[in-house]
Amino acid sequence: MSVYEEHLRTPIDTDYYYGDPYNSLCTTYDPSRCRSTGDMILGDPRRKKYIHLIANTDGYRSAKVIKDEPWPTPFESLADTGDYKNYFIELENAISIEKHRLLDILNDTRNYQKRTSAIFSGDSICIFTEQFNYVVPELNEYYVLTLSAGHYKLYVYDQSAFMFWYLSKESYSSYFGSNYPEPKETFESIEELEDLISASKNSDESTHFRIRRNAFRRLMPDVDDLYQKIKEGKEFIQNLDQIFGNAAEVLCYYGLERDFECKYDECDEICGSLDSKTYSLPDGSEITITLEDIYKAFEFGLPDIETICRIKAKYGSIDAVLN
Repeated sequence: MSVYEEHLRTPIDTDYYYGDPYNSLCTTYDPSRCRSTGDMILGDPRRKKYIHLIANTDGYRSAKVIKDEPWPTPFESLADTGDYKNYFIELENAISIEKHRLLDILNDTRNYQKRTSAIFSGDSICIFTEQFNYVVPELNEYYVLTLSAGHYKLYVYDQSAFMFWYLSKESYSSYFGSNYPEPKETFESIEELEDLISASKNSDESTHFRIRRNAFRRLMPDVDDLYQKIKEGKEFIQNLDQIFGNAAEVLCYYGLERDFECKYDECDEICGSLDSKTYSLPDGSEITITLEDIYKAFEFGLPDIETICRIKAKYGSIDAVLN
């Protein structure tokens, strides 16, 4: 058989044509959307037929005789592809290269001008924004400004670090490798930079710190704006209403169906539950967690019921993660 035609496609999820359908900060830059599909048409002169091979980076493979078989034949693994194995190897190498090209785009904020998001970290919601140093692009550096527990901090990197802040360390490693971005400079406040400017011994050093001070000032409105929107319920790390048609389904997300004694309708959807549940803490005390606590915890990105209990017991409410 000979290769008659081969091409790659980057499938665009139609759900994202008009923006993120989940309207959630945690899904806006989801790397799992970086996928690629490869097609190959094989010609078989002896049998006078063509075979259409398809492979994608989600692990799907299939072969179909054009204008003959009504459905493609899927293969569970590369070993199952028989005579087509070498062609699938070629296809999968090509789509892997395309997927990494898409991930490289996602991993560089220069392709977005500026990016701002938020995560739950260290018992607080951390707002962060990143921008390339367009003022002096020759320096090839990136600024990340964070706002957490009422404190701002500026980080200077030699490579884009937005996705490292956006993802867990494990998730970042699975998509982008273990070459984690490391800041080359950090500054705790504009006042610190003003002091450094005043103490500078020459104009070059003063200019260096002025550039960082100006970046600090330039990025503050971005983190302030997102913080206010999250506080007012206009932005969400995880949007409860958009992700779950039935808000009570969030109990399944946290594995709390039994704890809240969920009741189900004929479609096996939750139609009733307890309004609250009392949990025991490691120190022997107890804390009552309401459905509203669960809903708010999900929107703020709290990962599990243990964290929810600890936050409410320590600070008095789930909303405290925004203070």
